[in-house]
Amino acid sequence: VISTRFFDTLPQCEFLSGYAEMLKHGLIDGAKHYSDLLSYNITAINAETLLPLLQYSVGIKQRIVEQDPQERGMRKILNLGHTVGHAIESHSHSHSCAVPHGYAVAWGLVCELLIAHRALSFPSAVIYDLAHFVERNYGAYAITCEDYDELMAFMQHDKKNFNDKINFSLLSDVGVCAINNQIGRKEIEISLDFFRDLFHL
Repeated sequence: VISTRFFDTLPQCEFLSGYAEMLKHGLIDGAKHYSDLLSYNITAINAETLLPLLQYSVGIKQRIVEQDPQERGMRKILNLGHTVGHAIESHSHSHSCAVPHGYAVAWGLVCELLIAHRALSFPSAVIYDLAHFVERNYGAYAITCEDYDELMAFMQHDKKNFNDKINFSLLSDVGVCAINNQIGRKEIEISLDFFRDLFHL
């Protein structure tokens, strides 16, 4: 049972944290739902207009989980944004500046789409639009090249890895999923460089 009345009790940062997961679902699903999410005014939450978006978003996850309950295949795409996102979240905790999980996912989505751009030709225009949305609503997580070693170490401990390689769930376009992408350190660091450029860090 989902009731949007409870959104009235949430601080804005908690709502935004959940909305990042909806953005992930939109990227996985396709252009129409993703566009609806980007155009929704998340600074003025309206339960009546939000409910259909939330229902659709929950339905996306439900369909994927039902198709792959053991996470042996396409369910891995639900980890989109979380490999880098978890690293950012862990980094923030280790430096006593903890950020909400969903904020880390939002930044992780941008970074992993940058990885997907180089690895799978994900369209750059979509990345710019998402980066602007994220910067406007979530701000930026300040990292420098001196943080790369620590971020990489956190990524190495991600549950999706095997054979000491960092395994990403990526997209080649909105709605076009590609799991089990082995990405090397150099490509990840290049994407972190682009991430810093996009967020003026």
